[in-house]
Amino acid sequence: MHESSERRPAHTSVEALRYRPKPERPPNIRDATFQRQAGMFLMGASVLGFLLIVLFTTLTVKREQDLFQRLQQAGVKAEAEVIDRFNVGHGIERLTYRFSASLQGATQSFVATDLVDRTRDGSRATGRVTIVYDPADPRRSRVLAELRAPVGVFARVAVFCWLGWPLPLIGLLVLRSGNRRRNAAQQLEQAGQLAQGVVVDRWVQWRNNGGNALAYQFDALLPGGGSRRVVKGEIVDRVTWYAQLQIGAHVRVRYLPDNPNLCRIEEPL
Repeated sequence: MHESSERRPAHTSVEALRYRPKPERPPNIRDATFQRQAGMFLMGASVLGFLLIVLFTTLTVKREQDLFQRLQQAGVKAEAEVIDRFNVGHGIERLTYRFSASLQGATQSFVATDLVDRTRDGSRATGRVTIVYDPADPRRSRVLAELRAPVGVFARVAVFCWLGWPLPLIGLLVLRSGNRRRNAAQQLEQAGQLAQGVVVDRWVQWRNNGGNALAYQFDALLPGGGSRRVVKGEIVDRVTWYAQLQIGAHVRVRYLPDNPNLCRIEEPL
């Protein structure tokens, strides 16, 4: 680590700020590593979720296709009594119906449900609906007017992808931001210089996670000679330390001579 002795600015008087700088969380390796891990977890969870959705959708479509083919080939029609209806929304209702069917030589009563389009639902006037059921297992039944080939796997997965596409993108953005912060923290650790700064303002930054914010200024020594005054805003998470950083308090600042805006306040041990 290359450090110069701590330099005091030419003057450390508190100057009135024309505007408050936007406070940022200081770059440090610990927080950046956590952010990278969060981004990687979100991306990994998105990929795993996508694979699970594909698997679940494939199994569901396979089951629905088998039932559709079975009902088409060997289904038995019957009249059922509608005993309940629930409005799912978008013109779709869930009908609960009761019907009688012969199973193992005995007539039994069965209750089943199916989704129907209200525009094709003729049961409102009569309270009855025509269904088709599997004679080997009457619990497997469908409303005859709604019996059609199920939507394919690709179309269903496409819907889930459309709804969930922001998750991997957010994970990628969090990961890239974590990488940038980690690189910045490593640069400060390896080539940072120390200077003395002074707190010039402090406030509660409610729009940034409700963090305690402050502004400080310091004079950065430039590689080619001379100095430049820098004013930065920073979020301070340690409440006890923030209470000590009153306006006019001196702080140690670590900065990059090539880019003095890349800086942070050095916390006390």
